[in-house]
Amino acid sequence: MTPQALKIGAVVMIVGGTLAAIGALPLPYRYYEFLRAVVPLACGVGVLLLVGRRNGLVVVYVIAGLAFLLIKGLPKGLWALIDLGIAGLLVYGGIAAFQHSSRTPGESS
Repeated sequence: MTPQALKIGAVVMIVGGTLAAIGALPLPYRYYEFLRAVVPLACGVGVLLLVGRRNGLVVVYVIAGLAFLLIKGLPKGLWALIDLGIAGLLVYGGIAAFQHSSRTPGESS
């Protein structure tokens, strides 16, 4: 993957993580509907960036993305914890992808 593609993916993941962290606040329901689209997209980008390198994290991103798509009706407090956990995961992955994109071609990952 090119360094530019890694940087774009990193930005998508960091923005998705930031939006998920904001989701821990008490906001209108429309925001959470928006979050149901953004978080799986950011998790999908994480899967694309990690495939073949860190397979354990790929599974975590798939589960996180599917959780946001499929799980409904949890208490707000539990969703706040899930939002913060996924936010940390996405921001961590985005920072790691950005650092990986900054390496010179001869460096190993």
